[in-house]
Amino acid sequence: MKALKWIGIVVGALLVLLVVVGLLLPADWRVERSAVIAASPAAIHPHVDDLAKWPAWSPFDKEDPAMSMEVSTPSAGVGAWRTWKSEKMGNGRMEIVRTDPAKGVAITLTMEGMDPFAIEFVYEPAGEGSTKVTWIDTGKAGANPFHRWMMLAVDPMIGPYFERGLASLKTLVEKPAAPGK
Repeated sequence: MKALKWIGIVVGALLVLLVVVGLLLPADWRVERSAVIAASPAAIHPHVDDLAKWPAWSPFDKEDPAMSMEVSTPSAGVGAWRTWKSEKMGNGRMEIVRTDPAKGVAITLTMEGMDPFAIEFVYEPAGEGSTKVTWIDTGKAGANPFHRWMMLAVDPMIGPYFERGLASLKTLVEKPAAPGK
């Protein structure tokens, strides 16, 4: 009985420690990746600003072949949106809230059961004829200490998707035009 009491005390103390440390963790999360694309922002922007073009480069679109998607008409510019339903990736909606062909695109994304979060693509000069494209997601974990612990896994979980997406966008944009086009 004495051993059980000590086990209970240790387990209780660990739980309290997890909660206290969780409350001290940041309430905000951020995932950011960048790639340099040998093209101007004007050449990159149509692929990011037009949500109908995302399946050509976004890694999230390739994760679930059974995903159903709906895209607004028009599919580009402020107010353009797309929704999806996916057993694997969850259900969600994204909407363009700011767009500038020279600076980038800002999007609000809402996933079912989660608070909305912000997506941003920022274009910056990166030398002769190149553009640094930075893909940023930011959100809030809230006051729940367990959500804050979970947010520690967001960057290593989502970051590789951003890297693949930016690499695909780079390949798409830098691909030479077919002869006669």
